[in-house]
Amino acid sequence: LAALRAEGVTVVEISFWQRNTFVERLLEAVEATHPSLLLTINHLGFDEEGALTRLLEKLQLPIASWFVDSPSYILQNHRGNQSDLVTTFLWEEAYAKRLAEWFPNSVWLPLAGDERRLRAPAKKSNAIGTFVGDSQFAAAVKWRKRLPDSPQFDHWIAEASQWLHQNRLPIWEWNEMPELSDKAQSLELESAIVIEASRQYRWQIVQSLAETIPFAVYGDEGWQYAPGGLQRFPAVNYFTELPDVYSKAAFVLNLTSYQMPTAVNQRVFDVPLCGGILLTDRQSDLTRLFSPEAFFTFTSRDDATALAKWLLHKPEQAEEKRLRQLQTILEKHTYRHRVRTILQVMLERHYSRTSVTSHGTITERDSYFV
Repeated sequence: LAALRAEGVTVVEISFWQRNTFVERLLEAVEATHPSLLLTINHLGFDEEGALTRLLEKLQLPIASWFVDSPSYILQNHRGNQSDLVTTFLWEEAYAKRLAEWFPNSVWLPLAGDERRLRAPAKKSNAIGTFVGDSQFAAAVKWRKRLPDSPQFDHWIAEASQWLHQNRLPIWEWNEMPELSDKAQSLELESAIVIEASRQYRWQIVQSLAETIPFAVYGDEGWQYAPGGLQRFPAVNYFTELPDVYSKAAFVLNLTSYQMPTAVNQRVFDVPLCGGILLTDRQSDLTRLFSPEAFFTFTSRDDATALAKWLLHKPEQAEEKRLRQLQTILEKHTYRHRVRTILQVMLERHYSRTSVTSHGTITERDSYFV
């Protein structure tokens, strides 16, 4: 929202949480503002049957849906939302082929940084590595309970998790994935596998570092089950507390969820902006967004441990690399850059830059709403 407004776009925000009046308020906004675009994140607000999509088709209102989480688990059976008016923007390009049957108009749009979070690095008060994130213990238990309590499902989850550790590929490319007759249950199995594999991955790397160097986690109570040597702190507020944690740590560990075979997550942008040093697993999108040697990257526990030790003793060299990361983010990868892409794509797809429609004359500075 801040990026859109900074770009000079008029935005009307429609909250989805008051669901009983959502459609009514949306229609009132359309009538009052004659918008040229509806933007939603993760297809929020759209029903599985496609009733809202059909309504917007009658209004001929283009829809931009930016996915920043797995569309497979969000959409499930949302085939009713197929429409030429919909353009999906995907933070993870691997989902484009899978979504093509429903949404052929897809654009790769990675996450970004909010320049308002920019701050000078704090003095590293103590030489300690840090990971901020959920243990995923509760999530793994929750998703396992949604599936039948049988050894066969336990076997599939264990085998697929091991496969993901060895191959950072989309889970649906696992050759032994069962073809379940229940589509929803099949997607729940995929989700349970991805979450369990990500949980194991986080615990393995965090345990390895905690056994070697001073290391802390900020997160949920699930970390209490982790082995000794790990300093544990409560979860922190993303907007008010997290920047300080990033800035003061000797380095910040980044572990990418297995729902992202190629994409980078939010830490890649947030940590440098907040004055922190990032140690991250190697994702192929890193080299699409930054220079090949832009970050301190690892591909194994041994790599992570060796780099962590080095970072504790080389703060000056680490800061030089952070400054280069920061320059690239500010020049190419802020949310203002991303909303410009959304506006340009939608303008060219639906309005040929400038045209007259039933909503009036559309220009690059016309009314949009979320």
